[in-house]
Amino acid sequence: MKKNILLIEDEKDLVIIYKNQFRNTNLKLFSANRWQEASILLKKIKFDLILLDVVLPSIDGFEILQKIKKNPKFKNTKICMLSNLGGEDEHKKALNLGALDYIIKSSLTPTQLVSKITLMI
Repeated sequence: MKKNILLIEDEKDLVIIYKNQFRNTNLKLFSANRWQEASILLKKIKFDLILLDVVLPSIDGFEILQKIKKNPKFKNTKICMLSNLGGEDEHKKALNLGALDYIIKSSLTPTQLVSKITLMI
């Protein structure tokens, strides 16, 4: 059975690259480019992991992480931050707010990202 992954990312080119990379795996990738779209998907589908960008339109990934973690329905949902903000402060903030990991986009190829995610879930 395929595992469901939600990618919350506003860079369309990255979404296309990641969708192509996940295509031949046992992971099904859904995507949303902002919180409003992601919240609709979260109501309809049970996700095994959420990949969450930090810099998003209207509400940043840290705020989204807090909203998701405050909801008892998603208490055990794994969330991994995925960003190009590489500072130690962002990393610590994400982990303190309940993220499983903080991945710098530019540090992994799409293939490496899929391998890492496969090990997480």
